[in-house]
Amino acid sequence: MNDVGLVNALRKTSGLLAKSDIRSAAATFHHHPFPQLGLAGMLGDDSAVLPAQTGQLLLACEGMHPELVEEDPWFAGWSGVLVNLSDIAAMGGRPLALVNSVWSGHADEMVSLLEGMRFACDRFGVPMVGGHSNQRSSYQALSVAVLGVADGPVLSARAARPGDELWMLVNKAGSRSFIIRSYCKSSIKVADVRLFILFLDTYCFTSHKLFHSVCAIGRASVKLSHMD
Repeated sequence: MNDVGLVNALRKTSGLLAKSDIRSAAATFHHHPFPQLGLAGMLGDDSAVLPAQTGQLLLACEGMHPELVEEDPWFAGWSGVLVNLSDIAAMGGRPLALVNSVWSGHADEMVSLLEGMRFACDRFGVPMVGGHSNQRSSYQALSVAVLGVADGPVLSARAARPGDELWMLVNKAGSRSFIIRSYCKSSIKVADVRLFILFLDTYCFTSHKLFHSVCAIGRASVKLSHMD
């Protein structure tokens, strides 16, 4: 086999053909999420380069339910980002960047998943900096992971103690306002909050020391252990 024949043969190998699967993601997400890092901060390298941090790093990952991915891929993409951001917020942190792994039978099936993730990334200002794409799968699947940082104390669920007040923040109506319900006190309505994750601001918890334990329990709810 001459050089031309070898090149043509290599072009047809499954490993090289699979590299083209990244095109859908490359057409969806921002290519330069951290301009201050120069060329090294652009997407498409072997790993993502993030700005240096001084706090404790937080790492979380969620795999989306297969039926949700099949029936409503856009919402699965949105939810894949949201549940990860809520996990970081529940630990008293702020998200830095996300990565995803997505499988589908062809590129068209992947579009809605990617668009849902992109919408959530833009909504909350957290970049998607890499991942894995497979468009030759016999099924659809999505997993999303996030890296965050806690600049102050980590709000671990393990800090909850007997006798603590238990609060729940939940949006039962699907509106843009939320009810903060204390099981020991009356409910308080918080208006003009886009999503409950925006309420879980690090300074709200750590600066004012309102809570010492937080646990995310869903896409739109969280339980908090109150220091009395």
